[in-house]
Amino acid sequence: MQEPTWELEQQYWEQDIRLIAGVDEVGMGALAGPVVAAAVVFSPNATSAFLPDRGGRGRSGHLSYDIALTARARELRQNMTEPEKLLWHKALRTRQLSGFKFLRQKPILNYVVNFWCADLMLAIALDGDSHDEQAGYDAKRSERLAALGILAVRYDNREVLNNFDGVYQDLLRRVEDRKQTHPNPPFKGRGTTMPPLRDSKQLTAKQREAAAVWIKGEASAWAVGEASVEEITELNILRASHLAMRRAIEALSRQPDLLLIDGRPAKPHEHIPAVSIIGGDHLSCSIAAASVLAKTHRDAVMRTLDEQYPDYGLAAHKGYGSAAHLAALRKFGASPAHRPTYAPVAATLTN
Repeated sequence: MQEPTWELEQQYWEQDIRLIAGVDEVGMGALAGPVVAAAVVFSPNATSAFLPDRGGRGRSGHLSYDIALTARARELRQNMTEPEKLLWHKALRTRQLSGFKFLRQKPILNYVVNFWCADLMLAIALDGDSHDEQAGYDAKRSERLAALGILAVRYDNREVLNNFDGVYQDLLRRVEDRKQTHPNPPFKGRGTTMPPLRDSKQLTAKQREAAAVWIKGEASAWAVGEASVEEITELNILRASHLAMRRAIEALSRQPDLLLIDGRPAKPHEHIPAVSIIGGDHLSCSIAAASVLAKTHRDAVMRTLDEQYPDYGLAAHKGYGSAAHLAALRKFGASPAHRPTYAPVAATLTN
């Protein structure tokens, strides 16, 4: 199952396009109820600890990386240098350092760091004898990692071998400092644990509700918009879905600089540029988040409509054309919640 990443967002964040809204809609194919859209904006700083990797392990907290580095990282783990072995076995392995878990040879972005602690967002690099020649490379790497909230600590190989106690004490101090000052511990945002985040149709109702709570707590801004049955009838479903998107976008507390929209080309807002992505809710975390909020909101609306029109089972099938729904339409005819321009509904009106 493909899980979305922050890769699309990162491409624009690196171009200094900071406020990016994922936009998605639900309910276009339903026979009853409104079409609902949501818009979600995440801050690059707030998401730095939640970046899923491109290896399909989105819940694990692994940061995004070039998947081509996987084989290289595996090779490096199998052929550790003597300084790496010393630091690993005497300081980092099996949570020896203040109880924190470290990984070896962790791919992050386009790099492989020697050791990595996700809880502290801390990377440890060991420099070889010829490392003076790579000072510019190291500075750039540290800058890119820092932009994700990662602290990169470096030690010289000779220092590890000849002054291990000094290295250990320095590392212990840095870990203790990081415990106190690190503002975004992974998956501890505002008291919640990050749930699965992907296309809402791939989540259970319980997972969607948990994801919605997390999204609303972690997003910089979010909003939901609707287009009614009457507007669907008047405009057609495509235009009504764009109307719902525009209402969600305009309801945001912060106007985005760019829209990432799931599906075919659309420009729901005349003043904000948009990028449409087929299957976007499988690729972008922002779009997937919008999918979740739109779905949970519409499900709640359909439960309310079910109380008003209990003959149709709207709470169960959410207005879509299930066998039970079609049978109820034939038996009871259409309700005011049904879309009269949709063929199965129109047939009951004709009859």
